[in-house]
Amino acid sequence: MEDTQPVATLIDSTTSKIKELQKAFTELESHRAITLNLKWKQLEEHFHGLEKSLKRRFTELEDQEKEYETKTIEAWEMLEKREADVMAKEQASLERLQEKRDAAVSAIANAFQKHRKISSGEP
Repeated sequence: MEDTQPVATLIDSTTSKIKELQKAFTELESHRAITLNLKWKQLEEHFHGLEKSLKRRFTELEDQEKEYETKTIEAWEMLEKREADVMAKEQASLERLQEKRDAAVSAIANAFQKHRKISSGEP
């Protein structure tokens, strides 16, 4: 958005440029060395039309940029949420796996102790 400031300044300066052109046109008309087919009002309307068109397009581009930024932020937030969900599921799976591993180790240890008691002849 920082890059749009110079463009907005240029668009705003068009009014002063049109006034300068009007002065030059008036001076040219006062010399009447040549006949002009266009009148100042026609030129002024044309330039004001161009100025309005530029301002409208500039505003549209700014709106599109804001919409893009909003969508980008939303996409990042959704991605971070999904990543957090995946990490939570992984952690839950690891905890379940650890519980099963601990249960298996305990069962093996119990079985080993029973086997030792039986092989040593203990009642």
